[in-house]
Amino acid sequence: MVKPGSVVRLSPWRRTALYPFRWTALVLLIMIPARSGFALPALVPPLVRQQCPVMGLQEGGERGFSASGIILTAFDWRATWHFDVASGRRFPIPETAPCGRNCRLSPDGTELSYFNDATNAHNIMRLDGANRVFVATNAIDVQWWDEYTLFAWTPGVSAFILRNGEQESFDADNLISVQPGGAWGLRVDFDGERFNRSLVDLRSDSEDILELGEDIPYYNNFAWSPDRRMLAFVQPIPISEGVYASELFLLDLETLALHQATQLQIAYGVTRINGIAVNDLAWSPDSRRLAFWVTPDSAAGDSPAEVQAVVHLLDARTDELTAYCGFSTTTHTPNPPHLVWSPEGDALAFADDIVDDGRGAFLIGLSVESGRYAILSEGIYAAYGSPDVYLWGSKP
Repeated sequence: MVKPGSVVRLSPWRRTALYPFRWTALVLLIMIPARSGFALPALVPPLVRQQCPVMGLQEGGERGFSASGIILTAFDWRATWHFDVASGRRFPIPETAPCGRNCRLSPDGTELSYFNDATNAHNIMRLDGANRVFVATNAIDVQWWDEYTLFAWTPGVSAFILRNGEQESFDADNLISVQPGGAWGLRVDFDGERFNRSLVDLRSDSEDILELGEDIPYYNNFAWSPDRRMLAFVQPIPISEGVYASELFLLDLETLALHQATQLQIAYGVTRINGIAVNDLAWSPDSRRLAFWVTPDSAAGDSPAEVQAVVHLLDARTDELTAYCGFSTTTHTPNPPHLVWSPEGDALAFADDIVDDGRGAFLIGLSVESGRYAILSEGIYAAYGSPDVYLWGSKP
């Protein structure tokens, strides 16, 4: 366990062996030495469980998909669209543009913050477009901390808090992300040779930090858990010159206990978690599970067009890892499809354009329990370069 107030480096380590096992049930006990002297605990790689129904991607009434709620996405370039999962009905929300990743869901799942292009301001509204409230004009992104508190980034990469209508300044110098609630921040610094990530305690005047290792594009995903207890982050594992593998680490923000939650290299060989977007790991609403895409390394011989990415789900309490291999995609570089959770935490949704089917991009749902993938709708519009699902909330 790491003591608060200390400086710890989670540095790349030397591989002592490579086991080319795929879908392995073999349990190996490994001690991985850290170059900086911080010894990671002994690791027992968990079994990668396969959830692979033979029926593949289901259509319409055959889909057996029982989730509900409201998904926001785009079916054209003009607006953000409201899609009712249970009924399949959809409509464009008036006076909106496709909001992309700038839509932020409220904690209760019934409202969102978004950028109003017509007024050049951030607003709040319900998922059907009703009850619009002005928030701020001097922000580029507005995030929810709780029902009454919003956190805003400004164009000058500074920040402020909006609490009960009152604006408070917030010191976000050198930070790339702030944990909801403002206790912790993520920072990236350049040491003259490389960029490095570190965790900063924003409640303390001390300059003590927890170093999280090198910041390398495609190997630097992270996400704060909704309950504010955990930080999940991807660590690059050096394999050879210029070649890295991805592993997922979990850091308990209350105890600063750190552990490696995946052993993808043992299960598959060299793989990558998600893409170049840095904040795209998907926590379930109850902070129990984490969803992401796993992509094999194309340097192994396959062309990028032949490499298939598959959704994986990690249980953050047990480290059990499940591969949902009833569907795979060649859409993985620079980013695989963005995953969003249903409000109940029983399903995931994303958008993808199936190659050469002539039908455009599908809105696809995944039942976590059954592993079934279902086409919820089609014709998703690629407003910002690729088809996307913005968020999945609850009916007001």
